[in-house]
Amino acid sequence: MSDQSREDNRQRILAAAQDLFLRDGYDNFSIRKLAGRMDCAAGTLYLYFASKQELLLALANQNFKRLVRSLQDLSERHRNGDPVSLLKKVLYTYVQFARHNCANYQLAFRLHNSEHKDDSSLESAITILRSVVVRCIAEGRFRGHDPDVTTLALWAAVHGCASLPGGAPDPVVEQVVSNVVTGHITYTKAKAYGT
Repeated sequence: MSDQSREDNRQRILAAAQDLFLRDGYDNFSIRKLAGRMDCAAGTLYLYFASKQELLLALANQNFKRLVRSLQDLSERHRNGDPVSLLKKVLYTYVQFARHNCANYQLAFRLHNSEHKDDSSLESAITILRSVVVRCIAEGRFRGHDPDVTTLALWAAVHGCASLPGGAPDPVVEQVVSNVVTGHITYTKAKAYGT
């Protein structure tokens, strides 16, 4: 089997797994059900994925890669603009992704907390957020900030919004994003004036 055929089969399995996962949820998802849906033997699926965990992890990473591409595109489109405005857009985009992909978002963090984790796509999203924070610092919009601590604080705020049962309404998310970013700007101004 060629590498391309193998990858095509892998993508077909992931597409079917996505449908089954969204229908049945994590606890009711099984390789056996997936094989039945694809009209093949369960052993065939194990040629591509060693376990349910590995398959679902690949699914979670595939979904987070969409977020990473969106954040990369957003950063590129606004690379010469106001970094604070870009930061708000990145944070809002993260929450919107989580809200529109709720089951997949929850899956990523369920797997993130397991021993079978590969956080490459999640870490890529956080790295993009950190790069915007670094830009805010470099351009003097945030002063006296540690980029890692600031990134973690911002991510924690939007992850909290994204994780609320039923989700927060758009105006609430926009206000949370604005308040969190404004808090960092206010801190910068207070440091500048010695307060």
